[in-house]
Amino acid sequence: MRVDLINVLPEDLPVSLLEAKAHVRIDYNKEDDLINDLIRTATEYVERYTGQALITREITMVVNKCSDEQLNLLYSPIVAIDSVSIADGVSSGAETYTATTNYVLRGIKDKWIDISATDVKVVYDAGYGTAADVPLLFKEAILKMVFDMWEHRGESVTGTISQYTKQSIARLLYSHRKTILC
Repeated sequence: MRVDLINVLPEDLPVSLLEAKAHVRIDYNKEDDLINDLIRTATEYVERYTGQALITREITMVVNKCSDEQLNLLYSPIVAIDSVSIADGVSSGAETYTATTNYVLRGIKDKWIDISATDVKVVYDAGYGTAADVPLLFKEAILKMVFDMWEHRGESVTGTISQYTKQSIARLLYSHRKTILC
């Protein structure tokens, strides 16, 4: 199965600059750009680790699969399925799709689509809502990562986290990690 994913983090993030600065105990503005970058990095890590979209946004998946494979929606919680389309050819060098309703949405927590077509495009909305709606567990993991990357920014590559913090975050988030069986 080949999956092309369009999943862009929204401008609003689950943790604000003020929350991160308070957590790291910074009271000056000189490093705001760096802290914002660390928040984005930590948010991306948490989302990829758990398969959860924290802030609600539109996600597009273009999938080439075997006809008997289920199509797992990679990010949850699912808010709405905007469209499911089947590839119908190529026009002007770009693949074209036709909308279909011939599919079944399955699953309770993690969702997947049963569809017999092999080339499918799914556009859906996923996320908890706004930053205020994101569970505190995820925010705590992001803040731990921001603190760790801030404290160790001169010792390693920016955007990496220490082994201790990685284990701490894994313990926090493990029960929310999404497992996809292929």
